[in-house]
Amino acid sequence: MRAADAAGTAISAQFSEKYSKVHSLILSNKWSKIRLHLILLLDEVETALHPEALSGVFRFLVEMCRAARVQLFVSTHSLEAVDAMLASVGDDVSDLVAYHLPPRDSHQTVYRLGGQSIRSMRSEGGVDLR
Repeated sequence: MRAADAAGTAISAQFSEKYSKVHSLILSNKWSKIRLHLILLLDEVETALHPEALSGVFRFLVEMCRAARVQLFVSTHSLEAVDAMLASVGDDVSDLVAYHLPPRDSHQTVYRLGGQSIRSMRSEGGVDLR
């Protein structure tokens, strides 16, 4: 096992421990009996995570939320997090959306990007979406 793989595995294990309560809560039978529209909000999800662990973390979050029919909202300023999210959803980017929020004092408007636009902008143009 490469050192980077070992580090990623260790970080993923730490992440799994920290989010096991979230995972248990979302997937518990208690929620499946109640017809709620659940959301999970994660602010700066990449904080304290090694960049190599991001893909595994996002794969875990996406799989968990899809299985439990939970809508996932993630905020980030990290281009590595954007790329990891794209990698975690594979070819199915239909559920992926990004919003660019300009500074409050700006006269710019908020704009929305669909999954295919995000993928194209990152893979073909190398556009910085932060």
